[in-house]
Amino acid sequence: MRGLEVFLNDKLLCVAAFPGEGLLMACVEHLDSSASPRFPQPIAETRLRVLGSPHTVTEHLYFTDNPVLKIGDEVRVRIIETTEPTAPVRREDVTPPNPPPNPKLTTTEVSHLLTNGDRV
Repeated sequence: MRGLEVFLNDKLLCVAAFPGEGLLMACVEHLDSSASPRFPQPIAETRLRVLGSPHTVTEHLYFTDNPVLKIGDEVRVRIIETTEPTAPVRREDVTPPNPPPNPKLTTTEVSHLLTNGDRV
């Protein structure tokens, strides 16, 4: 399977991969809220996020603990073929709590669904 081999300062952090279709990404994120009055305490940090989202399940797979990066850190991502990915350190359920109603239903049909809880 296709995977991402992710290094931080020449140390292997993870091999992110999963079988089947889906999204796999390695991302460096920088947040600086020091100039924003919306945040009670200013934040300025840079993190590395490596995650996947298989299309067959409703969860995100996190392959690292999103380490904080410092000035001078070096991140390297290599695209590989692998049969042995790193186990995710965390899984997050992203199932929508209540799917939106079918937009093609009439007001009467939606009312019936809400009242009776069954299909029209």
